[in-house]
Amino acid sequence: MAKKVYVGIVGLGRMGRRHFEAYSKNSEVTIGACCDANPEALKFLDSRKFSGRRYDDWHRMLKEESFDMLSVVTNGPSHAEITIEAALAKVLRVVCEKPMATSIKDAKRMIKTAQANGTRLAINYSRRWSEAYRNLKETLREGAIGNLCQVYCVCGGGLLACNGSHFFDLMRLLSDSEADTVVGFVDKRRTPNPRGAQFTDPGAFGIVRFKNGMRGFVDMYEDLGIPPKIEIVGSIGRVVIDESKDSWLIESREGKDRLERLGRYDLPLVRHQFPAEPLDPIKLFERTVKEMLGEEPVSCTGTDGLADLQMIMGFHASDREGNIALALPLSSKHNDLVINFT
Repeated sequence: MAKKVYVGIVGLGRMGRRHFEAYSKNSEVTIGACCDANPEALKFLDSRKFSGRRYDDWHRMLKEESFDMLSVVTNGPSHAEITIEAALAKVLRVVCEKPMATSIKDAKRMIKTAQANGTRLAINYSRRWSEAYRNLKETLREGAIGNLCQVYCVCGGGLLACNGSHFFDLMRLLSDSEADTVVGFVDKRRTPNPRGAQFTDPGAFGIVRFKNGMRGFVDMYEDLGIPPKIEIVGSIGRVVIDESKDSWLIESREGKDRLERLGRYDLPLVRHQFPAEPLDPIKLFERTVKEMLGEEPVSCTGTDGLADLQMIMGFHASDREGNIALALPLSSKHNDLVINFT
């Protein structure tokens, strides 16, 4: 019988518990140790009859354990340090929650250290492992709504880095293009962060221009109290996604109308059926684990995480410099900008 993959988890908040549940469903995995500085968080393990080792110090855990795979599910400011130390400890697989770091400099250090030590690094932008979004990407490639022109994402509650970075990653995924320019406006309300006053992750709105010409719009200003909605606009159709209702609408010109000039907005759009899939974080992470244990390319790499972080930092840097348009990747003067994202 093959030896099981020995796994550790750092951080047992809501997302860390989801990682635990997903690992528990994989017969190839043994969860050997878990760590959280909060004793109350570790009590979760009692309900799961966990027989592995418990730690309140991740430094000590990495020194005493020899993991095959590690989940980094802490808040943002500790992501880089834990990931780097894990790679130096020769952990061969690391999955880090998003955003991957609180500065571009740290994100680059994570990638460099992982590559130098043979560590397979993934950043958990979960939609990368969604069959619905993978199918949607293929549908867009086939020209279902014509040329991809715009992605518009709106969500209440602020938290541009914690929640909004999913939108940035989705734009890159669907467009197969990288961001070229950003303009950002950061909310100044200073709404208390739900994870503590030590964290800074305000809402924002802004524009991203991509190298292939696609336009991305994000609105996560803190005057919004609505669930997320995504609208993907093509030259002859659109996709409207309301994940909270598992609702996916695709509509486009059909027949000879597809050949009519683009300026004609009076032509009807025909609705098409699309197989939606509920975005269950545990099921999605099960797929992440399976992929990480195999030999296929990682669906969301450290390089992907850095590209998403460039857009987050671009919004903040643009706002600080008078809401000017900034080219991406950002210039070296922005590498040391640190924001304590959750």
